[in-house]
Amino acid sequence: MLKKNNKGFSMIELIVVVAILIVATGVTAGSFRTAYNARSLQAAKTIDGLISQSKVNAMSGRRNALCIKYDDAKKCYLCSLYYLDAANHITGEPYEQREVGNSSLKIIVNNEELKENNFELRLIFNMDTGAVKTLAYSTNFEGGSSQTNMLGAHTTNKIATIQLQSYSNHTITLYKSTGQHTVS
Repeated sequence: MLKKNNKGFSMIELIVVVAILIVATGVTAGSFRTAYNARSLQAAKTIDGLISQSKVNAMSGRRNALCIKYDDAKKCYLCSLYYLDAANHITGEPYEQREVGNSSLKIIVNNEELKENNFELRLIFNMDTGAVKTLAYSTNFEGGSSQTNMLGAHTTNKIATIQLQSYSNHTITLYKSTGQHTVS
């Protein structure tokens, strides 16, 4: 005759299994948080690098602009460097373009979200001094409609902030008079 074994798991075995599950969940959640934080920081550093490149190009005598716009088809921001003519109009295709972030990233410039408002952000530096000549957003730069200049000749603002919000937040601060910028 077979003996019935209705013993089950002991309390200690259950506590050990639950403890292992808690530790594994904590490690996994921490890894995801670190990965998302790294993506947000990488986006901020990429944009900051393109700002530096645009400023150097301007001070080297090349008229250029950095344009940032959300691309619905690619579900990311396109950061493009364009050459400009004497009237500050884009000439041709971008000479450099990078995809930044994903659909969870928000870029907010002085409290205006680029993606939500379908804005394009344009940054132009003064070729002689490296100061910010234009930092503006618009729904149509070429047509000149709805342009708001946040830094540049027609504003009294001394700084502008470009916030990158995702699972972590990073801010690029841009100073009008010098064109300097910092990432935090």
